[in-house]
Amino acid sequence: MGLIQHFQSEHALTQVVGIGFDSEDACKQFFAERVRAKLRESDGAALLEEQLVELGDTGFDISSLRMQVVAPPAQKDWEVGEAFAEAALEDHHEAKFPWQTALDKRTPRASLPGPDLVGFHGNPQPRFLFGEGKSSSEAACPPQVIVSGDDCLANQVRRLLTSSAHRQKLIEWLLVRCRGTGWESPFEEALKRYYASCSLDISRSNAG
Repeated sequence: MGLIQHFQSEHALTQVVGIGFDSEDACKQFFAERVRAKLRESDGAALLEEQLVELGDTGFDISSLRMQVVAPPAQKDWEVGEAFAEAALEDHHEAKFPWQTALDKRTPRASLPGPDLVGFHGNPQPRFLFGEGKSSSEAACPPQVIVSGDDCLANQVRRLLTSSAHRQKLIEWLLVRCRGTGWESPFEEALKRYYASCSLDISRSNAG
């Protein structure tokens, strides 16, 4: 869909890949199709209205109820950015996201704490995928949200890499949403791979 890799670099165990569009038309098409669909998946008001329509098919009078469904505020830039990141990772990097984190919002204008991207990578042997997303209109490359401030992208990713407590909370969050669904098997496989890698790191540390 017009997404191409522009650069790649590696440092120690970290790999950085830059992707972008090969044309303005491809960019517009991707946002109009994939990103718009992603945003609709996390639109609780749209889901509620669809549910009411299904109730109407059973003969239940929903005329007054549908009028009470309040349209959500327009999506913020960071919400569009997260939707783009998910769609791009799904289409080009074997990523799967079982649960829309935006569905966890308790108030209309909530900005949820914690990592933005929580899911799985790879098939048929999935592993956990934990990531952060940042959106910026700044022309600088990289923009300040990447490298400046305590909550910049670099520091957030560093916390994911170094804090086992942060990763465990994400695993617990994902477990609750996968249990009893078709995602239970991928979760179990990813959990085995995760703890196998943790055991290997501990063994290396003891040997050192």
